[in-house]
Amino acid sequence: MEKAYGSLDVAWGDVFRLQSGDIDLPANGGDGYLGIFRVLNFAPLSDGRFKSVAGDSYVAAIEFSQPVKAMTLNSYGNATQPGSPYVGDQLKLLARKQLRQVWRSR
Repeated sequence: MEKAYGSLDVAWGDVFRLQSGDIDLPANGGDGYLGIFRVLNFAPLSDGRFKSVAGDSYVAAIEFSQPVKAMTLNSYGNATQPGSPYVGDQLKLLARKQLRQVWRSR
């Protein structure tokens, strides 16, 4: 750790990153075999950091109450079309370990 990153107490998100286009945010989570709820797999980058390349792309938490309450996250956003403002629009929520409310009506 000291040789690679200059310290023993480097934050996980300083090394493991969520990247898409111009977005570069600290990641959280890791391999599912570790029992981690937020599953992300990483690939090495040339600068010694790691980029998320696979994992949970959709997460939902549903409370079956009256009325039903639901929170969700599409981690890399609601679109993949180049130039769309919705590419990567939910990565900030993923970095902050947050979900968004599900729209159940117009």
